[in-house]
Amino acid sequence: MNLLPRRPARDIVTRRGRVGTLTVAGLLLLLVTALFLALQSGTGKGESLDQRSAGVAAAPVNSGGAWPPEGAGADVAEETGTSPAKGSVRAPAAGVGGGEQSAEAYSWRGLVIEKITGRGLSGARVELTFEFEEAKDVTAVTDERGVFDLTWVVPGTAFEQDGAGTDAEQPQGRLEISAADFVSLRRYPFCPPRETLAVAAGDGPSASESTASIAAQPPFALERAGWIRGQVAGWGKGEAGEICLRHWHRELALGEERGAVARTSLDSAGRFAFTALVPGQYSLAVQDRGLIFEPGITVRAGEETWVELGAPATGSLRGQVLLRGRTRSGVAEAEVEVWPTISGAGSAVEQDGLQKVETDGEGRFVFEGLRAGGHDLRVRTSWDDIALGNVTVEQGAEAEITLRVSPSAELVVRVIDGEGAPLEEVEVVLIAADFLEHGDRGLWGILATPQEETDDDGRCAFTRLRAGIAYTPFLELYDEDWQGSWLEYETLKLKSGAQQEELVLVYDGDLTIVGRVLESEEATAGGVAGARVNLAYGHGMHFDHPEAPIYKKTVTGADGSFRFEDVPRKACRVSVEAVGFVSERLACTPRPDADILEVTLHLAPSWDIEGVVVDGDGNTLDGGRVLLNGSLARMGSKRQSNKAPRPGQDRPQSTAIDSWGRFQFTGLSSDSVGLLAAVPFYRQEPAGQSVVVFRSSPSPFVTLVLEPVPMAERAALRGRIEMADGSPVEDLAVRGKRGGTLTQEGDSFTLRGMEPGRASLTFMGRGAVPLRTQALELAPGSEMDLGLVELRLGTDLKVRLVDENGRRIKRGGCVARPLGKQGRDKPPAGDGREVLRRDITNGELELPGLGRGRWLLEIKARDYKAQEVFLRLKKGQQMRVVTMEPKG
Repeated sequence: MNLLPRRPARDIVTRRGRVGTLTVAGLLLLLVTALFLALQSGTGKGESLDQRSAGVAAAPVNSGGAWPPEGAGADVAEETGTSPAKGSVRAPAAGVGGGEQSAEAYSWRGLVIEKITGRGLSGARVELTFEFEEAKDVTAVTDERGVFDLTWVVPGTAFEQDGAGTDAEQPQGRLEISAADFVSLRRYPFCPPRETLAVAAGDGPSASESTASIAAQPPFALERAGWIRGQVAGWGKGEAGEICLRHWHRELALGEERGAVARTSLDSAGRFAFTALVPGQYSLAVQDRGLIFEPGITVRAGEETWVELGAPATGSLRGQVLLRGRTRSGVAEAEVEVWPTISGAGSAVEQDGLQKVETDGEGRFVFEGLRAGGHDLRVRTSWDDIALGNVTVEQGAEAEITLRVSPSAELVVRVIDGEGAPLEEVEVVLIAADFLEHGDRGLWGILATPQEETDDDGRCAFTRLRAGIAYTPFLELYDEDWQGSWLEYETLKLKSGAQQEELVLVYDGDLTIVGRVLESEEATAGGVAGARVNLAYGHGMHFDHPEAPIYKKTVTGADGSFRFEDVPRKACRVSVEAVGFVSERLACTPRPDADILEVTLHLAPSWDIEGVVVDGDGNTLDGGRVLLNGSLARMGSKRQSNKAPRPGQDRPQSTAIDSWGRFQFTGLSSDSVGLLAAVPFYRQEPAGQSVVVFRSSPSPFVTLVLEPVPMAERAALRGRIEMADGSPVEDLAVRGKRGGTLTQEGDSFTLRGMEPGRASLTFMGRGAVPLRTQALELAPGSEMDLGLVELRLGTDLKVRLVDENGRRIKRGGCVARPLGKQGRDKPPAGDGREVLRRDITNGELELPGLGRGRWLLEIKARDYKAQEVFLRLKKGQQMRVVTMEPKG
C-alpha cells in the first residue's frame, strides 16, 4: 500500500517547457513559409490578382430556379435566380516553373423584404465578411425592389503544368444585413449558395454554362425597429453616466450587441437614446443618488418612446449579522446584498440595482443612498450559510435590521487502515450537496469542497462547515506513479453549532482485481488492447456523469488483460471504453475471504456516424436536431427516450445540430439506423422518411439535405376571440404557433407564416384561463378559420409564505394541482386546467388566470415542513397566506 502526497509542481513546469519548445518551432515554421511566399510573389510581372480578375466583376449572373417566392412582386419574378454563378480565371504564375494559379469568381443575387408586409426593402446594406484573407469582403445595397448583387473572387491553388487541378473551396463567413429603422439581421457562420460552372480558362461564367439548377432560398426578412429616447430629470452627477436597458421576455438586439442587456452613455444633462430595438417590453435602470428603475416600457415597431426618469427619494440602511441563538456574536466578513423590491419588475431589478458590502469585525454593515421603499437583503457567510430579509427604507430616514445565520459546524476525521493503524499525509475531501434541491443527485450540486491532510495520528479537523448539509467524505490517494484516486464513504449530515463525533474512515486496501476485455462472447475471441478500464466506488458506480469520482484507471495490455492491486474490499464497478466497441460496465462484489477478484468483460463492436445538415444550395443549417431511430412526432418525448431497444437495435435518441451544421452519433451497435433531421421552416424529402445508414457503408459521413418551406406553402389561421362575458381579450398571446406571426385587430386575430404540419395552440390572455386546442392539421398553403375562440374568466391567486412570527419566507416552491368534485380525484375530461409548477421568490407567488374550481397547493420551503392547501377558486381575485412550520 502506498499513500503518497500530491505530485510535485516541477513536473508541470517540465510540461510547460515542452509546450514552449513546440511554440517556438511553430513560429519558426511560419516565418519560413512567409519568406517563401514573399519571394514567390515578388518575382511576378507587377500585376496583382485583383487586376487580372477585373473582368470577372462584371460576369453575368446565372439564371434559373423559381425566384423570388410568391408575393415578393411580379416585377422581380422575371429576374435571375439566387444561385450564384462560379467561374474560373487562370493566369500564369511567374517564378513557379510555368505553373498556373487559379481564382474562382462568384456572383450571388438575393432579396431583402419587410417582415410584416413582405415588400421588397430598398436601401438595405448587405455585407459579406469572409474568415480567410484570401477572399476579400464585399458589400452591396438593395435596389428599389429589395434585390442585391454580390460578386467576389476566391484565389485557388497552384495547378500543374498540364492544367489539371482542383478548384478552390468557397470559404464561410459572416452575413449582416442592415437598414435604417430596421433591426439588423446577422448570420454566422454563413456560406452563400453556390453552383459550379464548367468554363474554359480565362472565361467568365454565363447562364448557358450552368451545370445544375439550384432551388431558390427564402428571402431575408427584416423587422421594423423601435426607439427609446429620454432624460433623467435633475441628473445629480453633472457628468456623463451609464444607463442599462433590459428586455423582459426574449433576447435583445441592439446594433453591434446581442444579449439580454444593453448599455449606453448619459450625457452631462442626463439625456440618452437607444435605437434599433426589437419591439417588446423593456426596463431602464440607472444609479444616481439611489436606483432609478422604470419597468414596463413598451416599444412598438416604427415608433419612438419618450421616457422621463426622475430621481427617487433616498434613505439609508444600517444592520448587523448575528449567529442564531446568540445575542452578541457578530459574523465578520459576511457578504450582504441589497436590492429594491419593485412590483412586477421580476429579477431585472435584482440584477440592475444590486449593491454589496462586507460586514466589519462586529458583523455590522451600512448602505447609503438607497431608493425609498421596500428592499430585499441576502447574507452569505464564509461557510455558505444564507439568510434572507426584507426592510422598508423611508425618505431621509435610516432603517435598521438584524439578520441571523446558523453557526458553523465542525468535524474531526480519523483515517486508519484495516489493522487500526493511523494513516498520515492522506488528503480528506468533503463534498457538500444540498439534498433539498438535488435529492440523491446532491453530489453534483457542489456548494463547497473543503480539503485537509491527516497528521501523524491520522486526524484532520474541518471548521466552518455549513450545518444541515449532507457531506460525502472522500479519500484522495496517490500511488507510486502519482496516479490519483478517489475513494468514497457514506454520507453524513452535520448539526448546527455542535461538536460532531469523530468520524473514522477505514482504508482496507488489500484486494487485487484481475480481468480481461474480449472482443466478443465467442470462445475464440481475442483480447482488446488499449482499452480504458475504470474502477469506481460509491456514486461513481451509479452515475455516468463526466465528473463521477473514479477510484483508479488503467489500460489493457496486448492480450486485453488488466490488473488493479491494493484496492478496497468493497462493492465496485468496472467500466470499459474502447475505440470501435460499445462501452460496457460490470458491478462486482468481492467475497470477504477472497484476496483476488477475477472479472471478464465481453465487448460488442460499435460504429460512429458523423454528418452535416445543409439546404439545397449547400448552406449549413443549425438550430435543429437530428433523430436516430425515431419519428418527428415523438421527438423529445420522455416515453420514447426511456423505451428499451430491441435486441440488436440502438435506443432512439437525438442530438443537436451545432452552429456549423454538424452532428454526431457514437457507440452504435445495430447494423443500420435511420436519421431524420428537424429544422424550423425546412423539411426532409421525402417528407417524414428517414435516411437509412448501414454499418457497411463505405463512408461514415452523412449529408442530410433539407428543402426550405416556401412562403406560398406556409399555413395561416384566423378567427375571433373574446372572453366568456363578451369583453375583449387583453395581452393576447399564443403558444405553439410554430413560427407564425400574430396580429390582432379588435376581436379578430390572424396567424400567418406557420410551418405546415400538426400544431396544438394555447391561447392566453390577462385574467383568462389558458385554452388549449386539439391537434390541428395545417396543410401547406392553407388558411384555416377557427371561428369563435372563447376564453373563460379565471381567478388571480396570490400566495404569501410566512413563518410562525409572521415574517416572510423568501424562497420556496409551489405545485398547483386541479381537483375534481370530491377528494383528490382528477378533474373531468375537457376541464382545461393544468398542473402548474412555480418558484416562490420574495415570499409571494402570483398565479393569474387560474380556472375556477377546486385546487390543491403543495408548498415546500427549506427548513420548513411541506404544506398542502385546498382551495375553491371563484371569479375575481383571491389572497391566501400560508404559515409554514419549522422542521424538528
